[in-house]
Amino acid sequence: MRRFGYPTLRRRGFARISTRSGLTACDFLPRRRTDSRSYVYSFTHYSAKNRWGPFIQDGSGRVNWEHVLAVHHVMSMQIVPQPQVEHQDPYMIFPMSLPFTQSILPVDLDLNATEDWAGIEGVWQCAFSFIDHRELLVFNNLSGRHFDDELRTALFESPDFVEIFSRLDVMLKLIRTEPDPEHPTRPILHFTCESRTGTTMVGYVCVTPDDNIRWHFESGQNGDNVWSSEGVQVGNVRSPFGVLGTWTTTTHDVGDPVGMSSVLHH
Repeated sequence: MRRFGYPTLRRRGFARISTRSGLTACDFLPRRRTDSRSYVYSFTHYSAKNRWGPFIQDGSGRVNWEHVLAVHHVMSMQIVPQPQVEHQDPYMIFPMSLPFTQSILPVDLDLNATEDWAGIEGVWQCAFSFIDHRELLVFNNLSGRHFDDELRTALFESPDFVEIFSRLDVMLKLIRTEPDPEHPTRPILHFTCESRTGTTMVGYVCVTPDDNIRWHFESGQNGDNVWSSEGVQVGNVRSPFGVLGTWTTTTHDVGDPVGMSSVLHH
């Protein structure tokens, strides 16, 4: 997405490294931010073939790191202040950058023996970013049940453009495990959440065919789960970098809202 002319596998490999590395000075350029928003808000990047999430659209379940990179860029720009030009560093150190991709494990913990290998239980901060649904439809040139080829990227460059960013804390609880024959030491972990605000969440964590960690959950209010989220753990298992992903509705109707999410362990 942020490099052109390279074969697909090379682009995805570069995108994975860039996601783990974090922001660079170039990421603060307005055009770069527009490119990332254009990727994550384009309806063409969501379908049953990629589970309406940051996966390759071939049904394989493998991670599309170009998609994750775009999510990382947009979400990071919501939390990292714009640096002064004369003080810009080549790389920014913040919770979604390279130093935070390493596992943080107790000395006596054996990941192959513990039930909660992903470290689900505990307090997590969920962050969500999205734009007004009407603007999303305008950007995608939605006409009936079809999309025009040309995206209206000028929307993101307007001084009136607004992107909503919100956070909430939830307490996740492991409720059961399910054997995964492809990954015997990494069973599928099913979880739910507890929240004083009435937020409800139910989901699972599993290993993808390309050995990444996938998070899937549905959420809503008071048991009415209308939102569906797909995410990928960045870095090693239990890394404090957290999970980056996307969300849409549980019905996945044409023209439904799409947005970005991050989940970080407190």
